[in-house]
Amino acid sequence: MDEKEFWTKVTGLRAMKSVVIRILKSPEASKNKGFREMAEKFKDQIPSKNKDLEWNHDLKGFATRFEELESEYLSLYDWNRRLKETPETKSEKIEEKDFLKKEPQIKEGQVSLSLRGGARPGAGRKSLGVKRKVSIVLPAEDWEYIDSLVADKKFASVAEYFRHSTGLGL
Repeated sequence: MDEKEFWTKVTGLRAMKSVVIRILKSPEASKNKGFREMAEKFKDQIPSKNKDLEWNHDLKGFATRFEELESEYLSLYDWNRRLKETPETKSEKIEEKDFLKKEPQIKEGQVSLSLRGGARPGAGRKSLGVKRKVSIVLPAEDWEYIDSLVADKKFASVAEYFRHSTGLGL
């Protein structure tokens, strides 16, 4: 294992720690003492600061430790999934968080879990209305006038010019 791979795996461990911290805040985790204890133990084994890493100079030992921690993480993740499937939690209709819906991906021994991105309700630019394509035929002088208004920043775009014109009833 080279240094780049080492730091990639450390980043992966910190991502796993982040997911476990979020899982610990879930109602299911708070109800299961064994799960909480195992998750807290896992979380405490991964330092947040580089200077606190005990594996900095022992890359072979780190590779073994990484596999152990990865296995613990996957066990916790699976345990959490099973906790959420109990009849008790189904009847409560607890809203799941996005980070709990995503499955970790394992590529070449590297676990990754993206916690960002994706479609969200209400996100994005709001519509100004119904979109329809329209062809407008105007004399060249009219187009030059409209283009000059846009160039002079009196309107942000040709579309805005027409929205403004139709709003005034011209």
